[in-house]
Amino acid sequence: MTRAQTSVEINNLFAERRSPRSLDETAVVTKDDLVAMLEAARWAPSAFNHQPWRYIVGLRGETHFDELLSCLGEFNQGWAKRASLLIAVAGVSTTPEGKENPTYLYDCGLSVAQLTLEAH
Repeated sequence: MTRAQTSVEINNLFAERRSPRSLDETAVVTKDDLVAMLEAARWAPSAFNHQPWRYIVGLRGETHFDELLSCLGEFNQGWAKRASLLIAVAGVSTTPEGKENPTYLYDCGLSVAQLTLEAH
C-alpha cells in the first residue's frame, strides 16, 4: 500500500488510508468486522459521555442498503452500489435531559473517525 506524502511522520493508519471508488463487488464484510467497526465507534469519547450517534447499517442485498444508496448523489451511487455495506450516522442534537447538545456534531464526527480507522 502506498503511504501518503506527509510533512512529518504520521501513524500508518492515517498515512495508508484511502477512499477508493473502485470497489470489489464480490467482497464481503464479515459480521465480526462489522461489529468491531461499530464497537470502535461506540467507544469514541463524547461530551458528558452522551454518545449522540446512531448508526444505520445496510448490507448489500438488503433493503437498508438500497435505502441508504438512494440517499447518495447519482455520481456516488455509481461506485457505492458495489460496496459490501453502507453505513450512515445520525446525530442526536439534544441531551438525555432534553437540553441542546452543542457538541453533538463534533462527537458524531469523532465516532465516525474511529469507525473508519477500525474499518481500515
